[in-house]
Amino acid sequence: MAWAIMILGIIVSAVGGIWLLVLAFKRSIVWGLVVLFVPFASLVFVVKYWNETKTAFLVSLGGYVVYAGMFYGMIKPRIENSLVAMQRAQAMHERSRHENDATADDLDAIRSNAPKNAGPENTAAAAAGAASPAAISKAPSKSRTTDKAPEVASANAASSVKPSVIRVRNAKNYIGQPMRVTGTNHVVREGTLRDVKGDALLFERRLQGGSMTFRMRSTDIARLESLRR
Repeated sequence: MAWAIMILGIIVSAVGGIWLLVLAFKRSIVWGLVVLFVPFASLVFVVKYWNETKTAFLVSLGGYVVYAGMFYGMIKPRIENSLVAMQRAQAMHERSRHENDATADDLDAIRSNAPKNAGPENTAAAAAGAASPAAISKAPSKSRTTDKAPEVASANAASSVKPSVIRVRNAKNYIGQPMRVTGTNHVVREGTLRDVKGDALLFERRLQGGSMTFRMRSTDIARLESLRR
């Protein structure tokens, strides 16, 4: 149906244009040739002889308006779909970039908190432990228990606390408290809220043998919970 109306608009516009050309030749051969070969000369002719040409001009203009309106109606949904697809692709790109930034921040925090003055014996032991998983299993059970006890106790304490949901904009009131943060990517982390800088929240997480700091933007936080007793 739309194509039929567009074709009808083209036919009406062509009839009006031919009618206008006939009027120009009736006026004079010069006007006819000028209207036929010179761009936009027909507009000058219509303005100069409006009373004679207004009907033909309005017919031609009406056909063109019908054609243009139907053409726009056909391509408008395609344009809107293209814009929506572009917005989705941009949103996915921004989300991926934010996740990469968060990962980079975590790695930088681990490097910055790593022991800097490790002796040769500690360095060799760490290298041997990283290279050989069997060395870890052969370590004395007392040492493993001592190292993991604080972490296990902390995990049990955190699990026994009923979290309370707080607003991200009120996070400054909870600095120094243990928190559980759920990102928009559904990743859940726990740590102590250390600072709020602009739209970013800084958390500190205790690890075996040290700690790490990670940062999350407020726009990347889906849920923020306080684990304070």
